[in-house]
Amino acid sequence: MTPDTPTADSPPKATLFCPECSHSSRYDGDWTRARSGQTVHYSCPDCHTEITTRPASAEPTAAPVTEFFTRWTDTVQTLQSAWLKTFFRA
Repeated sequence: MTPDTPTADSPPKATLFCPECSHSSRYDGDWTRARSGQTVHYSCPDCHTEITTRPASAEPTAAPVTEFFTRWTDTVQTLQSAWLKTFFRA
């Protein structure tokens, strides 16, 4: 077997992984996506860690109301995560 040959246990090439909670899914899976200008930010649906930022050219355009609530939700989740990390440090 060559290094480029996937094994039965390896995930598909298009899989993203969260470094914080080990969540994994395809790039078009259950990740939270928020568009900001010409980029799309991918965040973990479990712990809300930002995974990657990609160009928005290939992303479908969301309706303005959907975009507003997506950004609002992401902002609240980011603030909540920061607050929890501030007060509950391990």
